Amino acid sequence: MTTNRLPEFAINTRILSHPITGVQRYLLELLQRMPSDQMHQIAPRRPLSGARAHHWQQTVLPLRTRGQLHWGLSNIGHLAITKEAVAIHEIKYG
Repeated sequence: MTTNRLPEFAINTRILSHPITGVQRYLLELLQRMPSDQMHQIAPRRPLSGARAHHWQQTVLPLRTRGQLHWGLSNIGHLAITKEAVAIHEIKYG
């Protein structure tokens, strides 16, 4: 008997459409090391930026992560996702 169980968590890979910097490199390393059956990669069909990217992240992404823990690596919290872990990179104090 097979189940159609969702992976344990969803990860937003939209940032991989941007030039490779530290955050993208961090995500690529994670993707290489995480079991693919435990994560659901989510990205828009084509690269987005600006207001369109923000709109996608606040509307489409929550619909596609329903019931899963969302692991966000882009310093962004989502208003409509209740189960979320957000990575904040390069915090400066004072």
